[in-house]
Amino acid sequence: VDDTRATLQYAVEELIRTNGPAAVATFVVHDKLKPKKGTIPPNVQIIVGEEVPDSWNCYPWDAAAYGRDIYAHEELARWCGKETTEKPGSKRMLAASTFAIGALVGTVVATVAMRLSRAT
Repeated sequence: VDDTRATLQYAVEELIRTNGPAAVATFVVHDKLKPKKGTIPPNVQIIVGEEVPDSWNCYPWDAAAYGRDIYAHEELARWCGKETTEKPGSKRMLAASTFAIGALVGTVVATVAMRLSRAT
């Protein structure tokens, strides 16, 4: 995440200082839409996956750190993203989360089975 750009600036400067590469490019998955404190030299290319609002990002791999399982995490993410008005923890929201994750697992299983059948 490119938040204030201070860490990214430090990393790029250290890379250039210690290795002296001919060219440098960096990739960030999410670039927060906010004023940046750090700067990147104009000859360094920045590739951005997506620009996002200046709010806290809680990624799926962080769920356990916040005391949630993946179902509760996805439920909270939909509520925070205003994809639903159902409050996290409601029975209706839990049912929707369970259905969505079940559908995803079903799709993965079907895809693997199809690829395996083609391989034989």
